[in-house]
Amino acid sequence: MAKSLIDIYTDELQFLIKLKESIGILNNRIHDKLALIAIEKLKLRHPKLRFEYHGAGAGGIDIQGFAKDGTRMLIAEVKTTHTSEAVGLRGPQKAAIERDLRRLSVEPGDLTRYLIVNSEHTKNVVEKRIKLQEEYPQVTVIAMGLPLPVPEANENE
Repeated sequence: MAKSLIDIYTDELQFLIKLKESIGILNNRIHDKLALIAIEKLKLRHPKLRFEYHGAGAGGIDIQGFAKDGTRMLIAEVKTTHTSEAVGLRGPQKAAIERDLRRLSVEPGDLTRYLIVNSEHTKNVVEKRIKLQEEYPQVTVIAMGLPLPVPEANENE
């Protein structure tokens, strides 16, 4: 006996829900890896600081750097927003980045403040679309992700 349309649609819906859950986990893992890369690179810039990261989905500032006496000296937000020549910075992404920039700006203290993005392209788009120097002059945007792939040479060339 053939499956009813309700059963077929229900099976597909269950598959799609599982796929969506997997993508959520994947997004968190991407955020975690970018944050861990950022911490290792920030250690090179700020070797006297101890860094803390509490994982994707944790509320508050993503990365914090502390002096030996426990004084918070550095804060950073990690954004995994993807942009390319074909994919620009859409409205919701821009709003989320601006929200993080505001969060970095209003944190009290004499802090070094970074917005960490995953590519040089995204950094350039953010700097072009958001008036960083005017609105968030105390925040530095840094690209920490993987370099763009180099096209392979064609053997026939």
